[in-house]
Amino acid sequence: MINRRTMLTLLASSALALPGAALANAPRVPPGQANKDNGPGGPGGGGGKEKHHKDGKSLVGNIKANGNHKLDKVGKIDVSADVNGGKVTGFHAKHADKGDLNVGKVKSTTKFALLERPVPGSSLVQDAAVLTVWYYAYWFTDEFGNDYYYWFPVDYIVDDGSWVIYYA
Repeated sequence: MINRRTMLTLLASSALALPGAALANAPRVPPGQANKDNGPGGPGGGGGKEKHHKDGKSLVGNIKANGNHKLDKVGKIDVSADVNGGKVTGFHAKHADKGDLNVGKVKSTTKFALLERPVPGSSLVQDAAVLTVWYYAYWFTDEFGNDYYYWFPVDYIVDDGSWVIYYA
């Protein structure tokens, strides 16, 4: 009869004998990184032909108004964001013919889209990088393989731990 110690020894030695066997999930890789098999379009679809970075903060309008805010129209794709309590809580990219597209979430310390605020009596003044360390983007890939990123400052987003770090 095999006792518990023998069973654990066999299990541990079998794990060492198969070094290629993964015991955990593969790490999440940001879009546009590694072998580009990580986009919403599946293998080869996430790399895209071009990356378009847009300022979601200026497109969302009044962040204090709860509800669905239309942000943009990219070809046949309507882009909108759900706002609740002054935070963007959801993001939608709906193709006129194909329906809802897969949407990803990334964050970065690099400012990809210019987040500006108007100051009375002067030109646009850029927000201080000290105040906004992380920038968050919802992104999707259109039918031509182009990636669209809509960037928001940290005070517009709830970071629930599901955001993947994006490196350009």
